[in-house]
Amino acid sequence: MKDLKAYSEQELWQLVQQRHQPAFDELYYRFVESLLQTAFQKTNDRHLADDLVQDLFIWIWEHAPAVPTHTHCNVAAYLHTALRHKIYNYYHRRLKAQAILADIHQHTGEATPHLQQQLEYREVIAAVHHEIEALPTAMKKIFQLSRNEDKSIPEIAGTLALSKQTVKNQLGIAVKRLRSSVDRLQSWLF
Repeated sequence: MKDLKAYSEQELWQLVQQRHQPAFDELYYRFVESLLQTAFQKTNDRHLADDLVQDLFIWIWEHAPAVPTHTHCNVAAYLHTALRHKIYNYYHRRLKAQAILADIHQHTGEATPHLQQQLEYREVIAAVHHEIEALPTAMKKIFQLSRNEDKSIPEIAGTLALSKQTVKNQLGIAVKRLRSSVDRLQSWLF
């Protein structure tokens, strides 16, 4: 096998799809700086940019085998587009969490100082993450596909080889558990 540095982006991608760790490492080192620069330009936060790029490469390692090879004539463009989706999804989830906190404050009818809001926000987010981690494995996977990857019920059903009704039921149960957790926290905070 020739030196991986001599491989084209497409050749590296094909090897990554076959779970070839050295090819993945080479792809990472080839693109990490430009991806970090793009993430920083979009977020203006070095730590967040690092986290988003790392999340992207974790996602690539986990999902590359399922991605059709012919769709990636330009691997650099694919990676940058995927990063933009990660950034969008991060801000989308953040806005959802802020909406939950705003809803909680609206129901209590109280105006709280900014620092108190931040602390409550962190408590709510921590409780939600804890509850998500406590979900049964299959339910957690369904919930994460729905909320983190914005997949529809039919897409999730197809990915996991489940019926649409099963996916819908599992999502409903997961959301009820999360709401219950937030309600318990709300009664404790207020």
